[in-house]
Order: sequence, then structure tokens, then C-alpha cells
Amino acid sequence: ETAKPLTGPAYIPVARSIYGFDAENTLVVSSGPLAAFRTVGEKLKNCPYGSTDQLISRAMPFAASAKNPRLRALLSQGFATPEKAREAADATLRQAIAAIRECFDREEGVALWPDGSARDFVTCYAADFFLTLRENGLGVPEDLASMIFESLDSIIARESKDMDDARVKAYACWLAMRNGSVMTSQVENLVRWLNENAPNWKTDVTAALVADCYAMLRMDEQSSKTMPSAIAKDGYDTYGFLSYGAAQAIYTSVRSRGGWERPGKAEIEDLLDQAFSEGSTTTVLGLTARALAGIPAGDAQPNGVSLSCQSYQDGFEGPKPEAVLQDGALVLASPMCTRFHVDAGSQGGGRWFWHLATEGYDREPAKRRSNGMEVSRRYLNSRGDAVTQVRSGDVLTVELTVRSNRELHNVAVVDLLPGGLEPILDPSARPEESDSLVRFERREDRAVFFVNTSSQPATYTYKVRAVTAGTYNIPSVSAEAMYKPELNAAFGGGTLEVTR
Repeated sequence: ETAKPLTGPAYIPVARSIYGFDAENTLVVSSGPLAAFRTVGEKLKNCPYGSTDQLISRAMPFAASAKNPRLRALLSQGFATPEKAREAADATLRQAIAAIRECFDREEGVALWPDGSARDFVTCYAADFFLTLRENGLGVPEDLASMIFESLDSIIARESKDMDDARVKAYACWLAMRNGSVMTSQVENLVRWLNENAPNWKTDVTAALVADCYAMLRMDEQSSKTMPSAIAKDGYDTYGFLSYGAAQAIYTSVRSRGGWERPGKAEIEDLLDQAFSEGSTTTVLGLTARALAGIPAGDAQPNGVSLSCQSYQDGFEGPKPEAVLQDGALVLASPMCTRFHVDAGSQGGGRWFWHLATEGYDREPAKRRSNGMEVSRRYLNSRGDAVTQVRSGDVLTVELTVRSNRELHNVAVVDLLPGGLEPILDPSARPEESDSLVRFERREDRAVFFVNTSSQPATYTYKVRAVTAGTYNIPSVSAEAMYKPELNAAFGGGTLEVTR
């Protein structure tokens, strides 16, 4: 997906070459918040992992748009009927709530995975999700919510260790006060620590959170003095949850609340630049969805805008689709288009944004890449030899090796199976336990490892069975730092032959 402001006539190439079968290729023009909200929703719909924070992020657009039929309609596009769209939204919300419940420990908070260690930010994010549900008229499991907010009290009560920890405590105070708690002494203690240990905190997102806490406490003078006109980009944990992108989304949400000057065009563009950057995480996208839902989109519709397809894939035959107006957006769905054209005429000047979403099967296999890490794969027979030809019925060991230039936590390694192979469900076929292996998930068409990596290569294995004769392209195995996605690697190519 791509979303950018429309400043004049533009030719928009489709970067991917995909097969026509089951392809989707849609260009949308609408006001900035509408186009961006749709893009965020599409990106989150396809996020591949199942950690608690990612499931919350997937559900956040549905929670934030519950009172806004226009935004909810954008999330419903692509479904056969409104009922199917509602069912999908409800299922996504239930899945997030179930993950929070499964990963919650009353003494510690919410973890990324069942039986994992609790993370203060994830606990806060879960509380933020419940507040977003409640504030938008959706049901909240009050038994679980009350325990989550008790956990916030424990987070707030602990002394800050560093600025990253202080940010999370400010986030927790803001959430607790939105839930109705009075945090006068806790906010004062946090401000005292910030003044003594973090001289630049007044240009940080922490200042915006503290300012809104002051506003909720009716301390208007302190509130107006503390709210920053913008937040600095420096000083955030680039390998953690609360990156600058996440901070900018929280800042926008705070400013969108009653009583503050709403974010301007430059702030919204910065928000979108962070959300759609290479380093954006699902947490950034989830918080951005909530922020965009709080920005009025206006009632204007792109009536003077024209969309068309300028070129199609070779062999295309049939009627050329035309753009239609849907829920305040102009939409052109053309699966075989390779180059779109959009012209806003006199309505340009950055008033509209375009959003291009492409989904389907690539004609070319993914290229090998190594950006801060490396990954490789071999198929081994019963003797431990690497093979590219096997017999139907053979059991193979898939060997994955991964390393990174520095120590990284929460790296996702996704290994897609080629046709002709199927996973073995027997517990003995699972990978051996190791200190670096956090979690393993076996799915119908892939295996997913969540690991911690270092400069020393680590090897993981699992077993599959050859079942269907034929010659199959071998898809890529990929590795990606979940909270620093610009650090990634891929390995693939070649064929695997299965004989009878």
C-alpha cells in the first residue's frame, strides 16, 4: 500500500507484477484522513504475526471507527456484504481481547505471548485499546479491564529507570486519568523526576501526555505551559515499542482531544510519513489509526477528480473499469492495471490524497536481500544431505540459519512451504527448544519462528513430508525485526522436484 498527497496530475505506476488470478489493484482518492485511514487498515489486515500488540493493532481501526460510519465503511470495502464486514470486524476485536486475556498476569501485566514476560508498554497499549472501545460505544470485558488498570497503578508507582521508562509512565498516567482515576501526586512525582533527570523532556511526547493530565486535573495554567507546539524526533528507542512514529501518533491523539488546537497539515503529513515509512511497525500503525479517527475529515468529496488506467498487463482483454464514488472516496478497481493516472484539476494543492493497494501473487520470486541480518535454508534428507529432488512420502528436515549484525529481540522468521510439501503435525517434528527460540508456530502453508538473534549464527529445524509429485518453485524464507522492520533478510529461489 502507498498513500501520498495529490499536488497535481500524476502518473502512478504499479510497482508489483502480479498474476491476474485473485488479484486486487485499487486506486482511491479522498481527503487526507480518509485515504490514510484506509491504507492503515489495509496494512494492518495483512500483518503476519500473532503477538498481543499486533492483534491489538489490527483491531484498533475497528475500535476507533465504531462511531464513524464513514471510516467504518472504508474498512468494509472488499467484503461481499455489510454483514460479512461486520463479522470480520467483530472477529478481529474478539481475537485481540482473547489475546490480552491469555497473555495477562495479574502480578505483572500483559506479555507478547502466553507464558512470556509482561511488558509495561504492552500493558498500557491494552488499556488504551479498552478505553478506545469504551469511548466509541463498544463493549469491554470489565473484569479484565479493571485488572489491566490495576496493573497501570503498579507501573506508575515504580521509580522511573530512564527516559524510555518515564515515557511509558506518562502514558500510563494519561490512560488511568482517562479511566477516571485522580493522579495528582503521581503526575507531580513524574514531573519532579523529569526535571531532575531529563532536561529536554518538554519537547518530548511525555510533555503532551503530562499536559493533558494537567488539563483533566483542571490545572489549566500548568497544562497550557506544558503542552509542546511540536515534539522533537530525537531520543526515542528505535528498537522498542515507543519509537518516534508511535510518539507522533500518541501526540496527535492527545491534540485531537477537546480543548487543544487540532493538528495542522504539516503535523498530519509527518504522522503519515512515519506510519508509511520502511521502519513503521504495527504498533505505529495501530496508534496512527486511532489518531486519524480523531481528525475531522470534512464533508467534501472529490467530485472534480478523474481516475483512469493508462496501461494494462500484456494479454489483458475485457471492459476497462471506471472509477466510482464510494463513501466520500473516488475508487478505481483495476486488477490488471500497470499505470494509473489521476488529475485533480483545480482541486489539487494537497487537498486530496491518493492511496494505491495491490494484493496478489507476484510473477517474480522475491530477490535475496540482507539488511542488517542474514537468513538461509536447506532441505535435508534422512542422511543429512541437502537435496533438491525427493520422493513422495519422504520426510525432510528444513534447516533455517539466521544471524544479525547486532543483538536483536523479537525477530520473525517466516518460511513458506513450496507446493508438494506439507507440515508434519506430530509433536516430535517441532524444533528443539533453545535459549534464542521464543516461539514457534506451524501453519498450513508456512512455519514461523520468533527468535532472538546475534552475530553468531543460530540454526532451527522442523520436519515436513513430500506428498505430491511435480516440480515446484521454492518461495522465500524471510527474517524481520518486528520492531525495527528495516532490518530484514530474505533467501529463496530454485526448484524442488518431488517424484513418485
